[in-house]
Amino acid sequence: MFTPLTPKKCDKKQILLQYCNEKNIDSNESDLKTMIWSKVETHIKRNVGPVVCEMAKNKIHRIIFSPPYYSNFQPIELVWANLKGTVGRMYDLNTKLSDVKIRLEKAFKNIVGNTIKGCITKTNMVIKLAYEIL
Repeated sequence: MFTPLTPKKCDKKQILLQYCNEKNIDSNESDLKTMIWSKVETHIKRNVGPVVCEMAKNKIHRIIFSPPYYSNFQPIELVWANLKGTVGRMYDLNTKLSDVKIRLEKAFKNIVGNTIKGCITKTNMVIKLAYEIL
């Protein structure tokens, strides 16, 4: 989500032109709205971040995005793997989906804080190692 002042494709041509003028984006009245939007969109992608990133930046925080589909940087993935393992070990040939649901809910209730803390600690070690390599 971008700031409320960031124009959208559905905005009127005049609003897009005004934004171009404010941001020194080359455009004029005779340009088609689609051409103007293309320039605005390019500017937004290069220069405007999501609201949460701007808020963090204003508070002198830094947001680091993890690579997509790389679960080693996500402690929740380790917690989830633990839960799936717990439920999976209870499987037998007579297991129904309703049994899986009950077992999963029980596993959630029984997971202990130290397990979660261990997942976070392991993830922090992986991140630290990756940071040292980079």
